[in-house]
Amino acid sequence: MVSFRAEYKELIRSVNMAGTKAGGKAAAATNKAKYGADFYAKIGASGGKKGTTGGFFANRELARAAGAKGGR
Repeated sequence: MVSFRAEYKELIRSVNMAGTKAGGKAAAATNKAKYGADFYAKIGASGGKKGTTGGFFANRELARAAGAKGGR
């Protein structure tokens, strides 16, 4: 006779739970099916384009000096 606890553990193992490796893979497959195979590339690219505070954007003089050094 199988106990309720053993059946419950087996059920939990078979379900893709949020926050687990299997759940993440299932979510990724769903996103790719809904929004296309390049879904993660698109959101990564858009996130990279939105930032305007880092790099040379904040310091125009530094960008000019670095460009002059690289151009020599």
